[in-house]
Amino acid sequence: EKIAMGGAGVITTAYDYGRFLQMLLNDGELDNVRILGRKTVELIKRPLFEDFGDKSMSMGLSVWVLENEESASTPVSVGS
Repeated sequence: EKIAMGGAGVITTAYDYGRFLQMLLNDGELDNVRILGRKTVELIKRPLFEDFGDKSMSMGLSVWVLENEESASTPVSVGS
C-alpha cells in the first residue's frame, strides 16, 4: 500500500515550523490573519489512517495523532 506524503522532504527552520504549528493550534490563524479555514485545520488534525504497526498512533493529513496513551512509546497525551 502506498501513501502520499506531501510534506516529505520539506526543509524549514525551527522558527518557521513553530509558527506553522502555532497557526494549527490557533485553528488556522497566525498573528490575527487567517491562513487556513477552520474546517481545513479540522481535516488536518483528524485521524485518517490507523494502525501503521504502532497501535497508539494514527495519521492525519499532515501530522501523526496519538490515539492511545497506554501503548505509546513516549510520554505524550492523547491528541498530541
